[in-house]
Amino acid sequence: YPLCALAVSDERPVSTQSTWAKRMGHFNILTDQAVRQGLKEFSNWPTYPQLYINGKLIGGLDVVKELIEDEELQLPDWATGSDAR
Repeated sequence: YPLCALAVSDERPVSTQSTWAKRMGHFNILTDQAVRQGLKEFSNWPTYPQLYINGKLIGGLDVVKELIEDEELQLPDWATGSDAR
């Protein structure tokens, strides 16, 4: 369950029940101040949540929501279940 006020809405762009969300990892940065501050500096992105795909910052919630709405979010094969595993 999101702890961030921005992540809580009736229009959540990413359902934790979706097929690809189940294949992705996560880390609760709110439990570690050093990690939280370090990630802000690393990514040069001031807010959370942040979505990374294959080590590349895609953006925060507003960016990801827009990409999903515009059907422009490109997920890797392993995230969609279309890989040959």
